Amino acid sequence: ILERQRRILHNTRQAILFDQASLPFNPESFGFDTTRITASESHKLQKLYKKVALMAINRLWMDYLDEMETVREGIHLVAIGSKNPVDEFSRIAIETFDKLLENLENECMEDFREAMKHPEDIESLGHFGPSSTFTYLLEDSFESNNPILQMCKMFTTLISEPLFTVRGLLEKLKRRWGKKALRNAEN
Repeated sequence: ILERQRRILHNTRQAILFDQASLPFNPESFGFDTTRITASESHKLQKLYKKVALMAINRLWMDYLDEMETVREGIHLVAIGSKNPVDEFSRIAIETFDKLLENLENECMEDFREAMKHPEDIESLGHFGPSSTFTYLLEDSFESNNPILQMCKMFTTLISEPLFTVRGLLEKLKRRWGKKALRNAEN
């Protein structure tokens, strides 16, 4: 699911980046008198809006990935509530991504209004573009890099599997002996 969502947002971003998508930029909605805007000014405004839109996509995607990482870390708890963790993760991922898409245009508009106050210094808004955007959830957690925790997990697995096997055998023997005891009592 996350890969499909990444592709959707990547395609949107690429279309904006290479001017293949029409941006929902309307100078009148920002209070500009379109009769007084020259072609070069209009081009500059569109370029600024494009930059703001790309930065908003990056920021929203990073926030989305952060939220999905948090969900992933706690998703095992839904099994306690008799729900399928995979289904719940998928449901949450889809709902959250839909909210991201709904908020994208509003975020662009708000950021553009802020950028218009200082168009020459857009980085001062704190919306500067990262050198790269993380697009995948990584397995860089403390547990995966800690050899002591890995040994504990391995030890637990080594002990628990035979215990469950022995427990199953004992229950099977109980049932058989219980049936034999019932037959003997009937005779």
